[in-house]
Amino acid sequence: MASYRNVSSVSPSITYKEIFGLCDKSIESRTNLIIELRGLYPNIKYDLKEKLVDFLNSENELVRSKRAFYQNQLTLWGFLHIPRNYPFQDYITSSYIELSAHIPYNSGD
Repeated sequence: MASYRNVSSVSPSITYKEIFGLCDKSIESRTNLIIELRGLYPNIKYDLKEKLVDFLNSENELVRSKRAFYQNQLTLWGFLHIPRNYPFQDYITSSYIELSAHIPYNSGD
């Protein structure tokens, strides 16, 4: 099953709607787990429980950031694929390509 972590490797034809759904489902599952940890497991040491909750909250923030990235990617893609009858489209596209060549890329590897 696809998750937000392996979206690009699972299927190159996955839609943005599916990506957003995976992100939302991932956040919802983690939030439910946080609620369970806080309410249903009183026997777990408090410090350990708080570390787990902090970790899960950090993961949720990561997923929200990735979702925002995909949303911006979709917006940019839509902006760059404006129909040709817009007079500034060629200028905007060439300016973006020129600018993006000067932006350092870090693949995270």
